[in-house]
Parts: sequence; C-alpha cells; structure tokens
Amino acid sequence: LDPIWRSIPNAKNKQAGISSHHTIAADIEDRGLLVVFQGEEPLIQYAYLKEIGRLPENLDTSWESKQAIREKVDEIGRDKYNAWAEKKIKDLGLEVDEKIFSGYTYMGKRRYLRHDLDTVVRLLKKELRDGEGFNYGVPSIRAKNAQRFRTIKQIQQSRDKIISTEDMEAVKNEVDEEFEVIAKRAVSRLKYKRDFGDYDAFCEHIKEAIETRGFNKVFGEGSEYYEDGVDVKAIVDFVNKLNNLPTEYFEGKIQRAVGLTEFDGAVVPEATSQDLIDWFTDNGIKVEKYKKGENGDRKAKVAKLSREANVLFRKGKPSGIPIPAVNRSIDPILSKWKGAPKIVVTNSKDTKIPKGLMRQMGDAEGVAGAFYEDTV
Repeated sequence: LDPIWRSIPNAKNKQAGISSHHTIAADIEDRGLLVVFQGEEPLIQYAYLKEIGRLPENLDTSWESKQAIREKVDEIGRDKYNAWAEKKIKDLGLEVDEKIFSGYTYMGKRRYLRHDLDTVVRLLKKELRDGEGFNYGVPSIRAKNAQRFRTIKQIQQSRDKIISTEDMEAVKNEVDEEFEVIAKRAVSRLKYKRDFGDYDAFCEHIKEAIETRGFNKVFGEGSEYYEDGVDVKAIVDFVNKLNNLPTEYFEGKIQRAVGLTEFDGAVVPEATSQDLIDWFTDNGIKVEKYKKGENGDRKAKVAKLSREANVLFRKGKPSGIPIPAVNRSIDPILSKWKGAPKIVVTNSKDTKIPKGLMRQMGDAEGVAGAFYEDTV
C-alpha cells in the first residue's frame, strides 16, 4: 500500500480524508486483518478500484475523494469487494488473524481479543450471567443479577414471565428512565469524576455490589467510590425491580466447544453460500432457509425444523415406555424388514396393541411408544 499511498495527490484539506498505510497497520493490529480489509478503509478500496480499472478520476487525499471511492465500491457491489479482499489476503500469503470486539476501555478505545475457539468458549462461560449483548447499562445490570435456570422444569415454571417484543420495549423504556434518575443522583457524588464514562462506572459499581452482596460497602458511608449521601435503598430497590421484570426470551449458552456435526439442523438466510449448505447436508444436518429480515419466516422455519428433527423441548411430564424396552420390541421387527425406514417413536399410549400388529411383531413384546432424551 505504500507506493499507492505515495501516488495519490495531496489535498489542501486532508481533514477526515484518506488515511495512510501506517494508520491501516495500527488498525490491523487492533481489529484483525480480514475485518480491516473488508471494512471501510479508503486506501484499500482505492487499491481495489485501481486493480479492476474502475478508479474515479481526479482523486486526492480529501474527504470528498474518500466518499467518491466508497460510493464506487457500493455501486460495484460490496460482495465483490469482500471477495477480492479475501483473495488478496491469500495471494499475499498472509494469515488471517480475526479479532472479537470486546467492549471499550475506560478511555473509550475499542478493545479486541483474538478470535479462536478457546476465546469464544471462555467468553461464553464468563458472560453466562452478563449477557443481552451489552457490557454496560441496564441490560448489563439486569443480566448480572438474572435468575439462572438449572433444569427445563424451572424454565417451564417461569413461562409466564415471557411477553411480546412490543410490551418488552415499553418496559425497557420505563426502567431506562428510572435508571437515568438514579444514576444522575449517584454520579453527582462520585469522588473521582471523569465525565466520559461516569455512567459506565456506576453500572460497574452496581454489578460489583451484586457480586459481593455489599451495596452499603460500595455506595454507603465510607465508600471507596462515592461521597456520603448516596441513596443506597433506591439502588437496591431498582436492582430488585430489574430482577423481577418480564422478558422476551430465556437464553441458554454452551459451556464447551461444540462441533457443528452435533446439531440436527440449521436455519439459515436464503443468501447463505451453497458451499456451506452442501457441507451441512453432506454431514447429515437438515437445512431450512428463511427470508433475511423477516423474523416471522425465520421463527416458522425454526419451528418446522424442530418438529421434523424431533428436537423441541418437551411440553409436559415425561411418560411412556423406556427406550431399552422399545428397542427390545422394535429390533426383531427391523431384523425381518428389508429396507426398513428409520423409526422415530412420537407417542406413547397405555392401550393394547391390535392383535394384527402383534402377529406382525412375532416374538417381540408389545410396545406403544417411548420417552427418550426429553422428547415424547
């Protein structure tokens, strides 16, 4: 990129214009090679347009030229640019070092971690109760204090807490307003104010109080962080309110590395590459496509695939004949049945099997159904 950078005429006003390759190198160090190459770096996009012969005329290092480059890339197609960037990395013999965005430092700088399986599993386990996609604000506080379910039965018993997205949005707006009032009062008594990040610090202090069960120690008299006079009771009441709020969903997170072949099915957008779909099907994973952006279609496909793959959570108390007894009854039938299909038991009834079927089963014991791995 150095000779390309040197070939671009300097603009009189360089503010917010095309950055040099030195800036890109620092960005790669923080964010990873592929993210930067497929991102919005105008110098890399300039190299792309020059290579394919589509470079706009009269460019310099100004903000206007940067915009002209981005518009041309969008006109050609972002997918084509991304494919070029990925191929360029391979052609240069570079190793892709992906990074995971991991929030912000207290100075407001974006923070990244190496994107590998060990990091992903570690983050999932660490953030098991600090989720909702945030590491700050009300969602983060609520997640920190969220009830942890240990059985499917506990989830079922809390089914009445689930509400619609629209109703949940109203609840969020209400608690956000309440949080704003409480935070403003508490932050006014911070011993060390920084203006930027004071609210984030207040959130971290609440989470510390939840974890240590020491609200008075964190916010009360003699606090390390606050002057006397913080309304500790208001903060405790707010946290308790968050803990009893309804929700849109219950979330489960894996606590180990899971291979894709451990899944029975995949629900993917219609634009998913054929190579990936072929890999799924070659490994016995059923695939359903949904229209991207249409949440109703995605939910319908998830429900359809769940039924077909027989992987839904059970809806009631397990009942029926244990699986070993089912196998003892079905195996003799399958041994005599050439080209027998795969048999999946879906119901169990306490009724007698018809005599005609009993005769077909030969020496096998009668069986009407089974309960196996949470599925009836």
